[in-house]
Amino acid sequence: MKVSSFALQLLLTGTLLASSVAAEEDDNSNATTTFELPAKETDLRIATFNTALSDHVGRVEYKLEEWLVDDDAGEHPEVALVAEVIQRTGCPDILSLNEFDHVWTNNTHWDKERTYAEVDAFQTKYLSVPRAEDVESCVYPYVYVAPCNTGVQSGLDMNKDGTIGTADDAFAYGNFPGAFSMVFLSMYPIIEDEIRTFQYFLWKDMDGPYLPVYPLNDEENAGEPYYNTTELEIIRLAAKSFWDIPLNVSGTGSGNEDDSEILHVLMSHPRP
Repeated sequence: MKVSSFALQLLLTGTLLASSVAAEEDDNSNATTTFELPAKETDLRIATFNTALSDHVGRVEYKLEEWLVDDDAGEHPEVALVAEVIQRTGCPDILSLNEFDHVWTNNTHWDKERTYAEVDAFQTKYLSVPRAEDVESCVYPYVYVAPCNTGVQSGLDMNKDGTIGTADDAFAYGNFPGAFSMVFLSMYPIIEDEIRTFQYFLWKDMDGPYLPVYPLNDEENAGEPYYNTTELEIIRLAAKSFWDIPLNVSGTGSGNEDDSEILHVLMSHPRP
C-alpha cells in the first residue's frame, strides 16, 4: 500500500528526523530510522478539507443542521459545492472535514444522535449524488464524530476585554457550542473501541508548554504570563480536539486479528 498523503509524508519525515537527531545525541544509540509501508496493489489516499460550512450558513446556530436534515429547506449551493470539490478529488479513501458544525442540546450537551444524522444527510443528499456530469458520487460507510472545544464557554475572560461569554471566551473561538467542529469519513473500517480523544487535555500539562505572554507593547504587563495559575487549571490545549483513529487498512480481518494492518490517523484542526 502506498499512502499518498502529503500530510502523512510530513509526519513520517518529522518522526525520522527526530529519531535521527536523538541517535546523534546519544553515542550509545543503535536506533534505526527506516520506515516502509507494506506493499499493496492500490494506493491509499488521505485528504483534509476545510469546508468553511459554518461561514457558508452565516455562523447561525445549528443552521447547517436545518439545511441538511430538513427536507423542506432545499439544496444549499455552498454545501453542494463542498460535495463537488470532494467528488472532483476522486473521493479520497480517508477524509477529514473541518469547520462542519455539530449539534448541541440547549447549548450544554453534545447531541451525538443529531450530529450523526446531520453527517448522514450530508452524505445522502450531497456526496452520494454526482454534482456534475464528469464526476462520480462518494460513499463513506465509516464515520466518526466526537465533541469539540469550539464555542464551549470557559467561564473566563479569555481575551481580557472585561466581558465573559463572548465567542473569544470559549475554550476555542466559536459563536455557539459545536461551531467549526470536525468530521471523519473513511472507506476503511474504524476500530471503534480503540479510538482515543484528547479534547480535555490541558495546555499546562504539555511537556515544556510554550505558554503565551503579554506583548512587548503592553506597557503594564509586557512579558508577563497571559494566563494566571487559576486560568491554566482549565485551559485546554486543543482548539477542536485531538483524535487518534485506528483503521483496519488490510482489506480483511476485524482489526484485532494478527493479519490486520492498522493505520492510526491523528486528526486535529488548530485555529490560527
